[in-house]
Amino acid sequence: EERVDRQVAEKEASDESKRLAKQEAKHRWENDIQNSRAAQIQRKQMIRQRERGEDAETAQFLGEWCKVLDKQEQEEIEAKGLAARKLSQEHKKQVEIARQRHESGKRQEEHVSIHARKAIEADTVEFHQYAEVAIKNYASEGKNVIPLIKELREFRKRVLQ
Repeated sequence: EERVDRQVAEKEASDESKRLAKQEAKHRWENDIQNSRAAQIQRKQMIRQRERGEDAETAQFLGEWCKVLDKQEQEEIEAKGLAARKLSQEHKKQVEIARQRHESGKRQEEHVSIHARKAIEADTVEFHQYAEVAIKNYASEGKNVIPLIKELREFRKRVLQ
């Protein structure tokens, strides 16, 4: 009976040690699972955090790049505006120069025309004086002055045209 008690006690001790070993293995297994889950969660959080950081960096980079592009576009617009203003000013200068040339040419033409008219009038006056003297001389000599007067009228008509 002692032997049976001992065997029962050994069996119970063996069962208890097996149970404790099994419980310890189960506990370690559960801890490993919990650690694995926690590590996986932490990895996913780190990945998400890194992705958010990359997204933030990308957004910042794109924001700065957009500012650079906006600045370049603004500079281009200003350069085009400046070029357009310069072109407009140059065009105005050219128009003014052309207008001045035209006016100068007109004045010069008017001056030449007036000078020529005065010369013609002076020549005409001189010619009329000469013609009067010639007609008086012809008349005093008793010659016919009518053809000379007709020629003088024809000459006046040609000069006035």
